[in-house]
Amino acid sequence: MAVAFETRLLTPKLFRLLVGQVVVVVVVVVVVVVVVVVVVVVVVVVVVVVVHVVLVVVVVVVVVVLFCEKEVISDIDKSMSTQP
Repeated sequence: MAVAFETRLLTPKLFRLLVGQVVVVVVVVVVVVVVVVVVVVVVVVVVVVVVHVVLVVVVVVVVVVLFCEKEVISDIDKSMSTQP
């Protein structure tokens, strides 16, 4: 009795509608997952690029400061040695 009621309730038209909705839900979930993965990858790439740029700038600034400091100290040493 229960089986007959279930088969009568699930007509072919209703079954196709149900399968169509399941397919739509699966497609939407897959698209959302792909979009989230792409966004995460883009954010990670941007963060890595920014970190590298900052590191390069810091290294250049440190090298310039050290070079300038060395030149200034060398100039001071020269001026001190030439004075009586």
